[in-house]
Order: sequence, then structure tokens, then C-alpha cells
Amino acid sequence: MKKLSYLAALLAFLIACGGGDADSDLATSSAGKTSTSNPTQAAATTTQAAATTTQAAATTAQAAATTTQAAATATQAAATATQAAATTTQQDSKQMLSVVKVPPPDFTATKGFGRFTSAEETAFAAAVSEHFYSADIRMGISAAIFDGQNLWSGTEGFARENVPMQVETPLSVMSSSKTFLSALILHQIDEGLYGLNDRLSELLVGHSGYERLNPAIISDATVEELLLMTAGHADKDTSAGGRNLNYVVTKPNWVPVDTLTLTTDMARSPGAFEYSNTSSYLLGLIAQYQSQTELNALYQSELLERLSIQAGLRPVVEIPDNMALPHADFTKYGGAPGWGDLTQMVPLGTPPGYKMDYFEQDGRLAWSAAGIISTPENMARWAYELMSPNGTALSDASRELLTTSFIDKPITLSGNTQKYGFHIAQREYKLADGTMFVTHGHPGGGGGYGSVLYYSPVLDIAVSVVANSELGYQRGQCGDFRAGDYGNPLVCAARGLFESVTSNR
Repeated sequence: MKKLSYLAALLAFLIACGGGDADSDLATSSAGKTSTSNPTQAAATTTQAAATTTQAAATTAQAAATTTQAAATATQAAATATQAAATTTQQDSKQMLSVVKVPPPDFTATKGFGRFTSAEETAFAAAVSEHFYSADIRMGISAAIFDGQNLWSGTEGFARENVPMQVETPLSVMSSSKTFLSALILHQIDEGLYGLNDRLSELLVGHSGYERLNPAIISDATVEELLLMTAGHADKDTSAGGRNLNYVVTKPNWVPVDTLTLTTDMARSPGAFEYSNTSSYLLGLIAQYQSQTELNALYQSELLERLSIQAGLRPVVEIPDNMALPHADFTKYGGAPGWGDLTQMVPLGTPPGYKMDYFEQDGRLAWSAAGIISTPENMARWAYELMSPNGTALSDASRELLTTSFIDKPITLSGNTQKYGFHIAQREYKLADGTMFVTHGHPGGGGGYGSVLYYSPVLDIAVSVVANSELGYQRGQCGDFRAGDYGNPLVCAARGLFESVTSNR
């Protein structure tokens, strides 16, 4: 995944840019207005006609009385019409909602599931350890495997300096987060809020933040095009180091639409695949605006709570005290040469004593595209509930739609050849015994973390591997690079978990 980073832009943090508050991404839409002048005019005309008739029929008292009664009835009807017209002006409108911080989930070790065999669990631990320690530069790793009944998890290394990684330690899963977004979109479609063929211009009408975006950059697109990343939208540019990036990551009262201003390249014609977090941001806006509910709250109420899965969305959730800290090369993120904890990095050009709020700033860049924090235990269970026929995250119809959404034309994602669907990828590779193996899921990386999330339809097993360093950018010890089957240490560890199952059954 193209990493969500600050790069040279953080050189300008010395001058934090202020400005007025932006409109919420859940902006108020205007109600329609109906004129009431015509019914009133009709009543006046009818009354005048009645008066004329009364004068003409002065010699016939009964006729005059009848006409006067008719006029009174017409006047009453006009008044009723006027009242009805006034009522039609009181239409419902979408309400503005602000971004409010909420406490993180209570990340604890998952209980209540069975165990794999002793031989399998020994092989699991060996596979994770082997591929983690094969990395030239590393910090910590956490992994889990789940088959619907049995759950195994294990860790190696450190969550932060001198603090061992634990199975309950939360990490950022980066673009594996996209699986939550596509699930929510399909769920809302199931609920009848909108459809795959509905367009941005229809779904975000009245959204003041969206309507201020440049249509030549954020062009109109369907929900399906956004899910497939074929809308023609470029990804955001965080390399220029300009005023706008600093404004977005430091401004008070940030709202998600602010981050879309970092997409500056003109849109291309829709149809061809182009990996773009911009598409994920737009889907997040749709989910919020159509439901009038903040995105993290939607994840909790619509997906996670009924599955008892712990996960939260940055930058909305507060960072847990035991969060595994991100580690990477400082020079890639605007700092002096060195490798270490990105939360302690000082961007070049900043004054002595300056400390950036890493999680807040990176969370604003990540949000619906890469903002989920969780643990591999929870992520493996999520992948199973999402993609297994035995899972309950989605309806059967939506799960079938998700797992058959892959475009035939292969693409390259995280150095690997695969097919892309509704914010999930399908990958095929060989196991050690030569068996061809297919998985569904999504990788993630950047910002000091790396992750892979896989589900095997053949084995009906899900795997999650997450590290608090960028292991996804290192060469692993598995796969065939020449055949487009590149394996980084995370991929290799996941493959090792699958192989351990096949070889012990």
C-alpha cells in the first residue's frame, strides 16, 4: 500500500496554520420550499365571484344565500390548501455532527474458544518466530489463526522499548482496515440506504464539504467504482511539504473531508484500477452522511458489538495506554537519519523541545482508509466472520457479492500480483508442497506498522499477522519473486501458519 506519511511536509510544522472551522462532513442539507400564493389567490377570486353572484341574485334570497355559502366553502378550502402548503416546507434535513473523541475498546486476550492440536500450535509458533527473526530490522510481531472454533495467537519481540509484545497489545492494522469499510457499505446497501450504482453527486448532495471540492479532481463516481478503485481518483499527495498538509494535520476541529483536499491530481477517466485511499475516504463520507452517524460508531453498532470483536478507528478513538508504538526509518517521515519510534521523531526544522502528536496526525491521514487499531486475535476472528460461509458479519447475499467481486485483470499490490475486488484482494501462491493456494483479504503497511489479513476458502481458516515496524517492505524467505509471488516476513509468517495446518491434518 502506498504509505500514509508526512515526508517532507513535516518540515513546516514550526508554522502551524490556523483558519476558520470547516463544515462537518455530516453537513446540513437545505429543505425545499413550496409557494402558497396560488391557493390564496384562488380563494380571493372565488370570493369576488360569490359577491358578484349575490348582487345579481338580489331578488332571489334563497339563491343569494346558496351562493354565499358556496363562497364560504371555497374560502375554507383555500385556507386548508394554504395550511397544507406551509406544512410541506417543514422537510427533514441532515444534521451537522462533530468529531468527538471516544475511549478505546478494552483490549484483552480473547477467551472462550478451543485450542488447536499441540503439534499445530508448536508449528504455528515456529513459523512466526522463524520469519520474524529473518528480518534485518524488526521490533515486534503478533499473529493469530482462527477456524471458527479454535483460536491460537502468539507474539515475538517488543511493543515498545523493553516492553514485550502481548496478544492483547493493540496495533494499527493500516489498510487491512478497508475490509471493515466495504463490509459496512454492503451492509448499508442491504438496509436500503443506497445502491452500488448510486453516485457521489446523489449521495452527498447538500454535503457542504464535498460540494466545495474541485470536481475536476474529485469527479463523480458510483459506489461500485469506489469499492473497486476504478473511479479514476488519484491518491492524496503528502510529499510536497506545503501549507495544506500542515493545516490538515494540525488544525482544530478537523473533519474527514479536510483530508480530501490533499488529493491534488486531476481525475482520470473511470474504468482502470488505481489504488487510491481517496476512494476509501469518499466511501466513509457516504456511510456517515447517509446514516447520520459517525463512522467509528457505525462500525461498533452495525458490525463489531454483535460479534464481540474489539477494534476502534483513528483518530476518533483515544490511543490505548498499551498501544504498540510504530517504528520506521525517520528519513522517510521528515526526520534526521535513524530508525526508531516514530512518536518520538522530531521533524527537521522544528524548534528544540517540539513534539508532534503522531497518532492524531497520522490518524487524520488514515481514517476510513487505514485507521483501525485492533489485535490479531480480533482481526482473525473478523476475517472469518466476514468471509466464511459460517460467518455472520454480513448477509449471505452480501458475503457472496464481496467474495466474488474481484476484477479479472491482475494488479500489483504490496509487491504481489493479485486481483482486486470490493476493498479486498484475492491472491494465489504455492505452498511448500507445491499446492496452489488462494486467499481473500487485504495487506497494510506504512506509518511504522505492517499487516496481512487472509482467509482461506479451502481450509475455512483466517490468519492475521501485524508488526509494529514496516516488515512489509522487507524481503522475506518464502515465495518466488520472479513469478510475482513475493513474500515479505509478514506474508511468509501467514503462509507458514497455513502450511502448518495442511501438514498436520
